[in-house]
Amino acid sequence: MDQRTLVSKCLGSFLGTAVGDALGAPFEGRYRVGIEEIRSATEKRDILIYTDDTHMMIGVDESLIRCKGFDGEDMAWTFVKNY
Repeated sequence: MDQRTLVSKCLGSFLGTAVGDALGAPFEGRYRVGIEEIRSATEKRDILIYTDDTHMMIGVDESLIRCKGFDGEDMAWTFVKNY
């Protein structure tokens, strides 16, 4: 896979995570939600706001890129900085 394709796939996965997080935030912790309830909730919102789950994903990505791999201490400090 060439670098341009890899970057595109990574960016798409980041965006998909943030959008899914924002869409699902009103229903977090619920066992089952109907499609009409989801449609109704999303139509009422002018803006979608992502949650701490997306903040954590961003922190993981920042640390992995900076350290070129996993470094638990750096990741922990990145979480602290991002909150």
